[in-house]
Amino acid sequence: MGFIRPFALLGTLAGLALGQDCPILGPTYPEVLNPSSSTVFAAAKASFDDEITKALASGQLDNGTAFSIQVFSRNSDKLLFERHHGSSVGPDTLYRIGSISKVMTVYTTLAELGDKYWTEPVTKYVPELARLKVRDPVYDTDWSEVTLGALASYLSGIARDYALGDIAPYLPPGIPGIPALNATEQIQCGTSGLRACTRAESLTKIAHTYPISPTHHTPAYSNMAFQLLAYAVEQITHKKFPTLVNTRLLTPLNLTHTFLTKPSNPSNALVLDGWDLDFGEESPAGGYYSTPADLTVLARSILRSTLLPPALTRSWLQPLSHTANMALSLGRPWEIPRLTLTPGAAPVDVYTKQGAVGAYLALLALSPAQGVGYTMLTAGGKSPATYAWLQEKVDAIFLGAAEAAAREEAGRRFAGNYTVEAGAEGTAAAVEVPILRKTFMRSDGKGKCKL
Repeated sequence: MGFIRPFALLGTLAGLALGQDCPILGPTYPEVLNPSSSTVFAAAKASFDDEITKALASGQLDNGTAFSIQVFSRNSDKLLFERHHGSSVGPDTLYRIGSISKVMTVYTTLAELGDKYWTEPVTKYVPELARLKVRDPVYDTDWSEVTLGALASYLSGIARDYALGDIAPYLPPGIPGIPALNATEQIQCGTSGLRACTRAESLTKIAHTYPISPTHHTPAYSNMAFQLLAYAVEQITHKKFPTLVNTRLLTPLNLTHTFLTKPSNPSNALVLDGWDLDFGEESPAGGYYSTPADLTVLARSILRSTLLPPALTRSWLQPLSHTANMALSLGRPWEIPRLTLTPGAAPVDVYTKQGAVGAYLALLALSPAQGVGYTMLTAGGKSPATYAWLQEKVDAIFLGAAEAAAREEAGRRFAGNYTVEAGAEGTAAAVEVPILRKTFMRSDGKGKCKL
């Protein structure tokens, strides 16, 4: 009798779980293996192209804002969709990509080291931080608690920046209510209009930043976290981080139009506000330049596990913390919106990274469950509005099309007549729910039972 109660409890819990609509998280259908032949994707391509053309003609999209968008599949080298707008804008046009640089920083780290260092404290590899004392936890970061994994996932509790965006150099003197800063209090580097900071200057300023929260308490955006991650990787490998990015990402993927610093006189560049901002030592957080074609190659390589073992890719494409937004989680360094594309089906987690520098906005988006993704780059005075419109449309049209095309292909691949050894025969048909349903069953040819 002692075994009955646990089983009864498990049965009750299973019943409660089954009573709730809780589908398994992950692919609802197998991926579309030949997307270029899919009529669903062809219709989505025509629809999106038409909507963009109409929006540009009506003024809903600003004609003066350049943009590039590419939609791709893990299972094809051919693009599912491509559209560029602007004078001489094309797949090899050079944009600033802002914080998509963070994806490249984490990708490089994983390609070089795997994930075995994520739990190591940053103080082990950045000795300047190890020397800092915690006198008051409100004002002093306990750097011994900050791990490399926390730096990569917004869970370090440290400040966003130590200089970037500081407006003190631009404030006129004598503003009522704002005390004047003396020469030693004024920043001399690290923000727009000033030179880049050296490592020593950066770490001195980082030492004087205040913590946002305890480590692993709540996610908080930080640029300087990725600078520190790069320093730690340099110490572990005894190689300069730009060298690692080149040898681990740019060369193997043939990303010949991606640059870690401002390129000299490029003929294919969109040069607008923010182009000249030198991130210096903070470049691993947001200083890189790239093209639509290169970003698509980079993004597709993640979905294909081109440079990483598949198990490591699956581990990387997972959420690590939630936000106050019920439909947004975070990873390393992913921003992960959760979308419901089909009523009753499992939600789709889209692994994205946004970037912003001056007049440039950028987005890299991956849907591992569907095997598709897209890259989007905008540049111009109306970048925010253009970016928002394009993102909303591509999510609705192409991620929705990926779901519909996979459902259609599942019907072709799996619906049909099935016979068991005893000779029983039945027919299964694909329907508008994420399963195959048996429509009837015949037993030994003596009758059938509708299900």
